[in-house]
Amino acid sequence: MNLRFYFLLLLCALGSGVLAQVLPDEISIRERKLGYDLFQGSMMIGNNRIRGLMADCPEALGHYDQGKRIENLGVLITAIGAVATGAAFGNYHYNGKTDAQRGMIIPGILLLGAGIPIYFSGEKKVKLGVGLYNQHCVKD
Repeated sequence: MNLRFYFLLLLCALGSGVLAQVLPDEISIRERKLGYDLFQGSMMIGNNRIRGLMADCPEALGHYDQGKRIENLGVLITAIGAVATGAAFGNYHYNGKTDAQRGMIIPGILLLGAGIPIYFSGEKKVKLGVGLYNQHCVKD
């Protein structure tokens, strides 16, 4: 027989033992120290996959999208606050510790303080969207 035939036979034998992994429709949330990860079965999934899963569940997708926007706003506000505060303290340090710029320190600290709860409210909204999806839209 031909060498090609044996090669094809070997490929078929190797391929027959590999079965596609079937993932559940349900999305699970695993908490981290700062934040969370979303999983479908044992596979961590990202924003595109979640949006694809939730496409037929507009209420859950709406909560998820709104939560992600709020999270991003919280991160942006926190970052602006951190930069403003760091710039003010850096200016104070490098100018011989003579001129404390309260005009940047106070708003920076306020932005830091406001951005963190905004982020967590967005996280709560994302988790609400995932919960609604699992409760109402997962096919049994």
